[in-house]
Amino acid sequence: MILPRDATQNAVMPRQVVCLSVWKQVFAQTSMAELREKSKLLTTYMEYLLLTRHGQPTDQNPSSATSKNRPYLKIITPADPEQRGSQLSIWFSVHVGLVFRELSLRGVVVIYVYGWLP
Repeated sequence: MILPRDATQNAVMPRQVVCLSVWKQVFAQTSMAELREKSKLLTTYMEYLLLTRHGQPTDQNPSSATSKNRPYLKIITPADPEQRGSQLSIWFSVHVGLVFRELSLRGVVVIYVYGWLP
């Protein structure tokens, strides 16, 4: 891989600059409106998957958590995509440290903002 050189110092440019340069090239092929539309679709799909597979059991969705003892989640972010952006904030029926540990063991990168870390 040939890295671009900084003309003023004749040194190899940092990777961050190379990544930014590539990002700018990719971004030039789309628009913010297209990115936002894709973001809405992906977030809505993630919401659907989480709620249908692990949501709190209800009369309308009794199979989401098949056992009363099975952990479940609630999405506490507003349902309206215009209010929530691409973020889903999730409440768990079990200690979040257990969820964090299980997801980490499965290779998922989780951002834990505050509180107890496992």
